[in-house]
Amino acid sequence: MCNVLGDGTPAESENEIALDKPLIEGRSVPIWNVSSIMNVLRSYLTLVRSNGRYRLYLLSHICQHGGDWFVHVASIMALRSMMPESSRAISGLVFTKTLPNVLFSGIGGVFADAHDRRKAMIALDLASAFV
Repeated sequence: MCNVLGDGTPAESENEIALDKPLIEGRSVPIWNVSSIMNVLRSYLTLVRSNGRYRLYLLSHICQHGGDWFVHVASIMALRSMMPESSRAISGLVFTKTLPNVLFSGIGGVFADAHDRRKAMIALDLASAFV
C-alpha cells in the first residue's frame, strides 16, 4: 500500500501517514511515521505510570464511560427484545442519547474557556453523578 502526500507525490516509506498538504500558506502538517507515533504513546504511558493522580482520574473516566456504553448497549438490547421489528424505537433511543452531545458541545466549549477548567470539571463530574 503506497501512501500519497497531499501534493500527489508518493510517501517515502510505507509507515508514513500522508498529511503533508499545506493548511496555511507557508505551513504544512508534519508527516507522521510509526516511530513518532510510538514515541507519543510512550510519553502517554510514562505520564500514566508516573502520575498517580492522573492514573486515578483516567481509571475513573474509563469506568464511567465504560458503564455508560454498557447501559447504552443494554438499552438497545432491551428495546430489541421488547420490539423486535421496530427499528424506529432503536433509532429514537440513539437519537435521544446523541442529541445532548450535539446541543451542548458548543456551549460546553464556551463554558470551559470562560471558567477555571479544574473547578468546572469537578462540578460537572459531580452533577453527572446525579443525572
